[in-house]
Amino acid sequence: MATSTKHSGFKWTVGDESNEALAIVTPDANNALHITDANAATTDWNVSAVNNPTVSIHGATAPATTYLQLDCDGTDSTIDAVGTNLKLAVAGTDELLLSSVGLLVADTYGLVVGHTSQLTISDGDGATNLIPETQFLGSAQADGSAMLGTFNTTNTIASTLAFLKGGSATIGSATVIVADNEYIGRIIAYGCDGVDLESPVAEIRFVINGTPGTGDMPGSIEFFTTADAGETLTKALTLEQDQKAVFAANLSIADAKSIQGVSGNNKTLSIQVGSGTSATLQDIIKVSSATLLTKTELGFYNTTPTPQASAIAQTTTSAGNSNVSVGLNSVLDILSGVGLMAAT
Repeated sequence: MATSTKHSGFKWTVGDESNEALAIVTPDANNALHITDANAATTDWNVSAVNNPTVSIHGATAPATTYLQLDCDGTDSTIDAVGTNLKLAVAGTDELLLSSVGLLVADTYGLVVGHTSQLTISDGDGATNLIPETQFLGSAQADGSAMLGTFNTTNTIASTLAFLKGGSATIGSATVIVADNEYIGRIIAYGCDGVDLESPVAEIRFVINGTPGTGDMPGSIEFFTTADAGETLTKALTLEQDQKAVFAANLSIADAKSIQGVSGNNKTLSIQVGSGTSATLQDIIKVSSATLLTKTELGFYNTTPTPQASAIAQTTTSAGNSNVSVGLNSVLDILSGVGLMAAT
């Protein structure tokens, strides 16, 4: 009776009897194939036995503890970097690194999900090209969306979208402070205008507002919109570092809405203006809760919550001008006539 002899190493295989191929056959004892240099040929690999044919490529300096393993068990194909990082390079340049830290993409290289290339937008001016390195692209609501999710029992722990800006050109450096008026983060929405994808629709901008220092980072949030027949963002609203809201245009209140001041006793809601020669704001209308409670009237004031006469003389508006006086007197006459202000 003939005895079958198994051959380990290089061997011509028949396959489907019409396509011979060169194969490397691993021995049944350990299913392992080791690739190393001649100096490490006698090394005790000390590698655990494997159940499937496995290729191990050993490092030159520590071949017993640093190696790359490749195997397939019929369900999963595995690449295992033992004692080393796993890198992906193109033309000799490292682009992707997988280490104990996680998945790292090299600077100037990006990630595109849902498409074959990166798309170009603008830097917010509608003209200057900007190609974001990381892009999520799709043709439906689901594949054109991104989500951050957190599952935790602590009320103060939630998903965070964070913007970071350092004053140094070195990534990770915290030695150079940012400056007043410096942009820290931007959220911009773009639309296709039939020619390109660079036209901005609106923007939310985070800006340093004041002189920053150690433990001191004054900031504002600026809101921009694009007017009809253009693609230039213009500022509409600024929430200042002192939490004042500064509108660039008229403030319009929808029907059946109200502007409410702070609740409680002796609270006031003021409307202020500044003169042409001074940055100091002066009250032209101040509504006092104490006055309304006792007299049910709208009070017009200079500096204290005491109802003024139904006419304001020009001599009492030294910080303003005659036009302001005339305008205010006209307003007072109207309010008095409709009963919104008590004549005193």
